[in-house]
Amino acid sequence: MATFVDAIHNSSDQINPDQMYVKKKSEYNVKIARDTRQHCYISGICILPSGETIVADYTNKRVKMLDKHYNVSSDLEVESNPQDICQLSPCRVAVTFKRLTFNTVQFIKVSNGKLVIGNKFGEEYDYPSKLQLQHAALGITYHQGDLYITSGTALYHYTLTGRNWQPNRSLYEDTEGGITEEPI
Repeated sequence: MATFVDAIHNSSDQINPDQMYVKKKSEYNVKIARDTRQHCYISGICILPSGETIVADYTNKRVKMLDKHYNVSSDLEVESNPQDICQLSPCRVAVTFKRLTFNTVQFIKVSNGKLVIGNKFGEEYDYPSKLQLQHAALGITYHQGDLYITSGTALYHYTLTGRNWQPNRSLYEDTEGGITEEPI
């Protein structure tokens, strides 16, 4: 019995088995009445284990939570244009911001079905609600307890030490490439 991928490969020798194929595309409107711009530009997205989707809306300076039917169920106005987003735990995300004077990672959690800026679990703080960076912050991911942040030309590694995120090291920097960081 041929699988879908096998059928594609048999029909054309031009298909690369290492590529991903789109089977279905859907579009959803995430614009809300409080948005200040006519269009939404989604610069980052992550899906929580509970099924909610968290998106970073760059043009409207908002982080939005979508329910399982992709309706906006909560939103949070943020200080600057969010660049990217990643999941830290089942109820927490990290969002990168590139600003004129400094760059930050903002930690946001889902509490009682709402997005809130914060770091407090009960009466304990597990780490600061914001991490200020000395480099641009465009992309972010979280893996095995560590944050990895891209600047456009470099990849930085941060480790949680006690209750603070500490820069571990720059894993890679392209000093010859065409993309350059804007001065901060």
